[in-house]
Amino acid sequence: MFAKWFPKEQTLAIAGTTFGGNLGGAIAMPLAAYLCKINFLEGWPTVFYLTSIIHIIWFAFWCRYVYSSPEEDPRITETELTYISRSTSNSKPKDKVSIPWKALFTSKPVYASIVTKFTGAFGYFLLCTKMPAYLDHVFGMAIHTNSWFNSLMYLILCTSLIIGGPLSTYIKNKGWIKSQTRNRKNFQSLGKN
Repeated sequence: MFAKWFPKEQTLAIAGTTFGGNLGGAIAMPLAAYLCKINFLEGWPTVFYLTSIIHIIWFAFWCRYVYSSPEEDPRITETELTYISRSTSNSKPKDKVSIPWKALFTSKPVYASIVTKFTGAFGYFLLCTKMPAYLDHVFGMAIHTNSWFNSLMYLILCTSLIIGGPLSTYIKNKGWIKSQTRNRKNFQSLGKN
């Protein structure tokens, strides 16, 4: 969708999407702590009910208003469609390319990427899920209090995303790093996972 919908702002769009997820985490931490503290529906189950309801509403909006390509969207103006079609690199249909499955499954860089993503994500999510209990048990900081501290991690990620996406595009446009692949690898290495 990024390639089809965003003419020249893919980096910013991807950063914005990831930003939204982390902003949700920053808001959810204190909200979840508050919901655990109240006696409505025995406290902690309320977190799951509320987040599920929010996701169902979001999914309904997504199904109603989001389309795979600009050409499928009935609400897009002709001017917007022309701008997007002329500006995106993927606007022209390409011949179907066969996937080299054998080369893919025997590629060392593919396995290195899988291991890197898995270990990075594992560490990240372990930190996200265990930090509240750690602060509670080790430092005696109650979960409803340490939730504000935990949300800081998400806010820091939000800040790095707001800076990183445009900075990557700026570096690319200035030509400081000639290879877009090298630029992406540098920012990925500095990223969360």
